[in-house]
Amino acid sequence: MGVALPAIQDDLGMSPASLQWVMSAYALGYGGFLLLGGRAADLLGRRRTFLAAVVVFAVVSVAGAIAPSGGPLIVARLVKGVAAGFLAPAALSLITTNWPEGPERGRALGWYATAGACGFVGGLVLGGVLTEVSWRLVFALPVPIAVAALIAGSRLLPPDPPRTERGRVDVVDTSGDGRCLRPPRSCPSWSSTASAPPPRSPP
Repeated sequence: MGVALPAIQDDLGMSPASLQWVMSAYALGYGGFLLLGGRAADLLGRRRTFLAAVVVFAVVSVAGAIAPSGGPLIVARLVKGVAAGFLAPAALSLITTNWPEGPERGRALGWYATAGACGFVGGLVLGGVLTEVSWRLVFALPVPIAVAALIAGSRLLPPDPPRTERGRVDVVDTSGDGRCLRPPRSCPSWSSTASAPPPRSPP
């Protein structure tokens, strides 16, 4: 994605301050929803969460490829990061639950890590090549991969087991208390320690 930023700036007329959000929005969505994605996979089903995240990932990739301006592009990147935040823990939990502990699971995790590394390196190379044609192709590149993953996953992944108990997603525990994003004295867990007098030294 980084190699496409100059072309995006020239085509959409984005300022340097807004251009950095093309990268930061994805990282924000991914990091902010990674724990919530893992919890959702446990409650809603790993296969169901994986396939739904793949669909959203593909749709917002298309939305980013046809974005007419910087605002929709940043929103598409944010939603894409959220989808990746749900996709990664669901995929990893599918491996750990469908392969028994031992050499088989080790090989599966090895292939998982290899696929991620190849995707990173291949994305850099193909991104540079596709940017010479159009930066929009960089955003469209994940679409056929997502479609293939959706078809393979719907056919090969075993169905989720029936839910035996009801649970809930604690958004505060998984994404953090929004009140603590304000200055420290506004956070309940910090205010008492921030305003408390220093301890007296023993005589």
